[in-house]
Amino acid sequence: MATLLIRHKVHGERPPAHRNAQADLDALACFIAGSMMLARQELEGGLFRNGAKELHFLDGRASKRLLAVTALDLECATAVLADPAHAARIRSRFYRVRAQRLKARAVVLKDEAEGLRREVKELRAAFERQGNRV
Repeated sequence: MATLLIRHKVHGERPPAHRNAQADLDALACFIAGSMMLARQELEGGLFRNGAKELHFLDGRASKRLLAVTALDLECATAVLADPAHAARIRSRFYRVRAQRLKARAVVLKDEAEGLRREVKELRAAFERQGNRV
């Protein structure tokens, strides 16, 4: 789905130059995977096929299906394909946005963990006040 969306955003209604729409989507999926911050170990040795619907591994590992990218990755890939001369600058901008979002999420998770620790401490104290041992 992401490959179709990116292809449409970048190329519009133009058909693939080589008449093989499946191969076009497979190649686009390779581009997205190679340009995004994906775990190399998970993709290494894999080959996209069936119109980028499947990541097939030649080494015998099970194929992966229903792969997804974030909206931010989708936006980044579209921007890079639309302006390849500025790919490094575009990726850098999107990596900064991703880092900011991860940092904000880490703060939220830290606050939630702190709240859970307080709750556990209060529950332990209440349990011990009832004469029970922890």
